[in-house]
Amino acid sequence: MERFLTVIRVDHRNGSLSMRGRGLRYVPPCVYGDTSLRALDLGDNRLSDTPVGLTGLVWLALDHNLIVGLSATCALPALQLLDLAANGLTDAAVGQFPLLRVLELGGNRLVRVPRDVLGLRHLEVLGLGHNFITQFPADLGSLTALRSLELNDNLTNSIPTEIGTIPPLRFLSVAGNPLVTIPYSIACKDMILHVYGRDFCLPIEALLLPLPLDPGGWNPLRHHRFPAPVRAAIRCFILCMVRRLCLPVELIRCTLDYLWAFAYTIAPYVDQ
Repeated sequence: MERFLTVIRVDHRNGSLSMRGRGLRYVPPCVYGDTSLRALDLGDNRLSDTPVGLTGLVWLALDHNLIVGLSATCALPALQLLDLAANGLTDAAVGQFPLLRVLELGGNRLVRVPRDVLGLRHLEVLGLGHNFITQFPADLGSLTALRSLELNDNLTNSIPTEIGTIPPLRFLSVAGNPLVTIPYSIACKDMILHVYGRDFCLPIEALLLPLPLDPGGWNPLRHHRFPAPVRAAIRCFILCMVRRLCLPVELIRCTLDYLWAFAYTIAPYVDQ
């Protein structure tokens, strides 16, 4: 027991404990005796299992370990933040943590989104980057509390339209995927979209996206009005022009950029 005291940093003021980067292969027994523990950092070790029975734990970091699966009886009912990045997970039984608000599953071996994730109604931040996911389910749209979603560096060529219907979503990362189009519901949303190594402020920069917008069945011959992202981009174009009236050279350059981007965006509809 005494040898663990030299590698543990405890902050008794806020109930936190850190054993990061200590080469641990199992959770020290002394951890289970602390009923006041609220935050536990076990990242960057050699753990293959998760701690159990810490009923008051709210924050748990297990990133950069050797965990390949979660025990179905972790007994962490108060857990709100869970970091499992850079392990060997092929699935994640996170349904036992109904209060989760932040979940990081990046850098694992996931080939699909774990079913339990889709039932976490309080989830605000979700990281699924750097995996091997080929298709993201439309049910991601049911996570109505999401504010930040990272889907970068996977193997998908499309993003579900339903993601654009999540009301509080303000950041979406899809960089590093072989995407073909961007859904309209995302392009016309007030949010930051990270794609091809750049952040786009939508809907202001919807026409400058490096990918065409997904038509979604829209046909200019059947509709008399432009879709929402095009209307938003036109409004933003006018505002940009007004702001640059005192700079003729900048005005010309900006005009040409926007006209090229507009032509590039509507190109998929020309043949419809």
